[in-house]
Amino acid sequence: MVGEMSAEDLVATYADGDEIQNHPYTESISTFESQSQTTIVAECELFRADLVGYEWVTSSDPAVQKPTAFDGPFFAFEFTNLVDYDLSLHPWEDFTVYDDRGRSYTQEMRFSRNSYFPGEWQVKQPVIPASGTAKFAFYVGDVESDVSKIRFRNNTHLLLDDYDRESDEFSREDLLQKVEWMMYLSEERKADVPNLPPELADAVK
Repeated sequence: MVGEMSAEDLVATYADGDEIQNHPYTESISTFESQSQTTIVAECELFRADLVGYEWVTSSDPAVQKPTAFDGPFFAFEFTNLVDYDLSLHPWEDFTVYDDRGRSYTQEMRFSRNSYFPGEWQVKQPVIPASGTAKFAFYVGDVESDVSKIRFRNNTHLLLDDYDRESDEFSREDLLQKVEWMMYLSEERKADVPNLPPELADAVK
């Protein structure tokens, strides 16, 4: 740059008269490493939720028994169990979706009993194995505008699957502990989340 600007004398003035070395300029381009797809993450003490797909789906012929039509947002989550016992979640009671007007929505029990989409996507009451992961598709109908946030809220005792009530492993304080997280979905963040995974999208479109 000094050479291109013919600024040798000026630079030498402020460099205590040291001779300015004229090094040829060589452009170097570092190897670009592609990064993994951006996801939105929320976490509580029991499990982590990664939003790995988000898409508004309108369909009159879904590959499920209920509902007969979709018109609303689908969320594809990957849950990671952070504890060493199975977790069982109740999405129609404990997940709340808020639109950008502040209205709240909860998932209705619209799917048939024990209904699973291809690729092991759980759609009714997801079970996350101890220290494992689970795929979960979450749908909300009748949403009037864009989704701005998702909240999970529950008491710990509702999350334990078939635990021994006579065991001393969990104290009453443990069982009554509130578990909660909020996932914020700004337009900028949603733009980074991919659409539904292909096998899930094929089942609902």
